Amino acid sequence: LSQYSAIYVLDLPRLEEPTIGKLERFAQSGGGICFFVGDNADKNFYNERLFNAGKGLFPAELGDAAPLPEAAAEEDLSDMLALPHPVFGPLLSSAGSPFRLLRVQRY
Repeated sequence: LSQYSAIYVLDLPRLEEPTIGKLERFAQSGGGICFFVGDNADKNFYNERLFNAGKGLFPAELGDAAPLPEAAAEEDLSDMLALPHPVFGPLLSSAGSPFRLLRVQRY
């Protein structure tokens, strides 16, 4: 994984132990890991194995999803702003940030 600056984990239910070990070594070597969780993610697995009482890869304990109130419809209103950071580098280097199209309904 050392050839990459960032790894994106997209709504996976669980990760196998060898994969977790590789990701841990990657992060310890300075690599960035960005988790996007959704309905497929096993909340108990993420909390117990990946968050691991604050000692794991996952940055926070997952709670239950809560609906967000709908924002007023504005043409340029984005639900997420990505600040310059190496984990977002490949996405922000494109002609237009894909984050401007992202709409969050639950958090």
